[in-house]
Amino acid sequence: MAAQPQTKRVIACVSAGFFLALLVALGATAWLPEGAGKVNNLVFPAVAFPLVWVGIAVFLLGARRRRAWAISLGVALLAALPALIRL
Repeated sequence: MAAQPQTKRVIACVSAGFFLALLVALGATAWLPEGAGKVNNLVFPAVAFPLVWVGIAVFLLGARRRRAWAISLGVALLAALPALIRL
């Protein structure tokens, strides 16, 4: 039985949101300050990851397709750029 087009779109948006949120979390380790315990830059991305994931997925589902994908990819790459430069 083939999946409905709406189901495929939801799966694509949630999957893309997951990978884009991973990029944002990766970048957040580079641009967040370490803090007194030197773990803030690691804990905050891990805690905020689900919120970022849901936010991106909802944005992709609700907005125009091409423009939303371009904006989401651009924001995720800009957020991950400091971490990618460190590598």
